[in-house]
Amino acid sequence: MVRINLLPHELSPESGLNKIANILKQSAIYAMIVFLVLGMGAAGFFIIMGSQAANLESRQAALKNSLEDLSQAEQSFVLVKDRLAKSKQIVSQTKSAEMLVAMDSLISKMPPTVVVSEAEVSSEKTEINFLAKNSTDLPQILGPVLTQFGFSKIVLKGINFNPASGYLVTLEVSL
Repeated sequence: MVRINLLPHELSPESGLNKIANILKQSAIYAMIVFLVLGMGAAGFFIIMGSQAANLESRQAALKNSLEDLSQAEQSFVLVKDRLAKSKQIVSQTKSAEMLVAMDSLISKMPPTVVVSEAEVSSEKTEINFLAKNSTDLPQILGPVLTQFGFSKIVLKGINFNPASGYLVTLEVSL
């Protein structure tokens, strides 16, 4: 294609100005391309970060729900633990009451020369100290203990003799 210039040569720009104009035109195009690429990169970055933020928010909500479920489960475990402790206490009180009834029955069957000097009753075991004046009373103490009360465990912890007071028999029994 032919270029026709109808302007006089005096009005035409200098060749140096033409070069500068071409350089400015090219740099404006390059700057626009860089701006568009950076803009698209920033837009992509914001889109990716937005989707990650949404994912994190949904995970946070799921974790909160899980935490609420776990706290409810923990509360139920605490309630069960309290109920177990109370039931153990009731069972131990029942065993202690049974032991007291057995001890009362045992003491009522003792001969008049035998005295209970000390008794310690708990839910697991009971320790009793008998004081007998003579050795003939010992079978009358131990006989009923071995045969009549259904103790699951009987431990003879000691027999001591004192000429002034007699025999001190220490028994540990369990139901």
